[in-house]
Amino acid sequence: KYVYVVSGAILIGAVDLDSQDLDTFVLSAEKPEILYIPPNHANGFKTLTDDAKVIFFSTTKLNEFKDDDIRFPANKWNIWEVVHR
Repeated sequence: KYVYVVSGAILIGAVDLDSQDLDTFVLSAEKPEILYIPPNHANGFKTLTDDAKVIFFSTTKLNEFKDDDIRFPANKWNIWEVVHR
């Protein structure tokens, strides 16, 4: 999966389901970049600006991932806190 922010900004988190390692990213249209989320990673995002628009690209065909839609509680991993560095 690839993620691109067209406008505004988002916070996105990806968790390796084997190791439970968590990575968080802030993506912004002001600094365009494409984020790659590898297979076997749960992911979620929240908008940081009212004008946020995001495009998700998949390398998998629709019929290949129809049984791969696994949902987790929104607070299972603490990815929602924005840390300013």
